[in-house]
Amino acid sequence: MVTKKTDRPIQVLLIEDDAGDLLLTKRMLAKTDFNAFNLICAGSLSAAIKCSSAGKIDVILSDLNLPDSSGIETFLKLKLQVPEIPIVVFSGFGDEAEFLKAVREGAQDYLIKGQINGNLLVRSLRYAIERKMAEDDIRELAYHDSLTGLPSRTLFADRCMMALAENRRNQKKTALMMVDLDHFKEINDNLGHDAGDELLKEVGGRLEGVLRQTDTICRIGGDEFALLITDVTVKETVKKVAERIIEILNKPFTLHGLEQKMTASLGIAVYPEDGISLRTLMKHADAAMYEVKKRGRNDYLYYLPGMNMKSLA
Repeated sequence: MVTKKTDRPIQVLLIEDDAGDLLLTKRMLAKTDFNAFNLICAGSLSAAIKCSSAGKIDVILSDLNLPDSSGIETFLKLKLQVPEIPIVVFSGFGDEAEFLKAVREGAQDYLIKGQINGNLLVRSLRYAIERKMAEDDIRELAYHDSLTGLPSRTLFADRCMMALAENRRNQKKTALMMVDLDHFKEINDNLGHDAGDELLKEVGGRLEGVLRQTDTICRIGGDEFALLITDVTVKETVKKVAERIIEILNKPFTLHGLEQKMTASLGIAVYPEDGISLRTLMKHADAAMYEVKKRGRNDYLYYLPGMNMKSLA
């Protein structure tokens, strides 16, 4: 993991099998800010993966050509095993094309042997750490809802597409469930938007507790949530999830020191009988959810042909 601000030395994993280059790198760091770094060395990709997986490494400096791997494959294998650690690649003069490929695939920086000095090396390592943290922050904002911390619509859509593709191959079912809180506007109107936000966070936490690790929940927007339930063998599985959700949301919420009752309306669409695309499944689950609202709320329904999404009066 990348460590943000700490007094301890930066842990650098140097992956290099050439004794001369290894010594030169040590000397360059020693002439600059050696006390700020703790250099850990590995002579092969396999040894490096074992080391980075076992210990706390802040940044990796890796030659692309090693005894057990060469070229862009070295970087790709590293990234696959330790995606959370920033990586700077370096090698000899003729590897510029490989460097560019590595950068396109996510390397934080690259250095060319024979063109490195101590200041450049230190700057590159520090830059790699800062850039990786910035990328992680941007990714967190893009893939998670800022209020609840739940997966965003983008991440939810990605997982849905993967699940549908997998179930299409394995001929399994997937359920998409839309959950909309009943009379949520009254919470905002009577207690304020701060209370509404606290309620949404609590609802998100309760819904997460219902699902398996293979399932995904997303806040679609406002007071509406979407749930992806994978590997559905029988509708009874989805029925139990729906009943459990209604049960946990019926338990009172404490907002501003007051107990508040909350219910929800749930609509369910099942792949492939209710649609084979994510767009169709969401549309049909929404239609079933609106049908629940028209019938009195605080319940769930599976989608049936003929249901529509006419708004409630």
